[in-house]
Amino acid sequence: MSIDTFGVRRIRNFDRRSFLKVAGPAALFFGCQRPHKPIKGVPAFSYQSIPGVFSTVRRVVILPTGNETKHRGAEEIFQKALAEALQATGHFEVIRLAPADLEGLPPPVPSMASYSEKLLALLSRRYRAEGVAFSTLRSYHPYWPMRIGASVNVVDTREAVTMASVDGIWDASQESIARQARGFFARQTFQQSLPHNDLILHSPRNYSAFVAYQIATAIVADAKRTHQTFDAR
Repeated sequence: MSIDTFGVRRIRNFDRRSFLKVAGPAALFFGCQRPHKPIKGVPAFSYQSIPGVFSTVRRVVILPTGNETKHRGAEEIFQKALAEALQATGHFEVIRLAPADLEGLPPPVPSMASYSEKLLALLSRRYRAEGVAFSTLRSYHPYWPMRIGASVNVVDTREAVTMASVDGIWDASQESIARQARGFFARQTFQQSLPHNDLILHSPRNYSAFVAYQIATAIVADAKRTHQTFDAR
């Protein structure tokens, strides 16, 4: 199985006062194509991140997931799984927004090719968040064999620059992916009440949790864990 690669998505040209000005893009292009230890097996995705960029990120807003598939409701399942997986990493606090929370705000850009600086600034002020996660479901098959195609970009609200990006297709018809999903499921506490961990390959919610876990693990692969908690008020 080949590992897809994709180019650095740059939002715009801007002046940087920190290492992101020079080291950030270089790290994205040269330093983040290698597999990271937390990801075991053959990954179904490509990912990029700027090492150390999350050291000053205390809170990340998870926007409603865009859905380019015909399966309505799949975006809610995926967004919830992504928020829970990112929160579980312990690197920052996560705030999951519903579509109603965005009323009156500039709409997110579905293509993720660019981002509204006005939206980022408003979210930063309203939620005191340093990061915003944009996500999109590209493909979705909720029956055996399960398949989820998704992309996630975490954007710095202060600089409007992509801090981490994941893009891939998790197709359970490929044995390497099915094996990783079984391994994830076997480590979960709820597996004790179920007869076989192949059930994750037949449950949209459980399979979404597996995909979200791999995405979240990749996003924070170069981050240092923080044990701080933050008051959302």
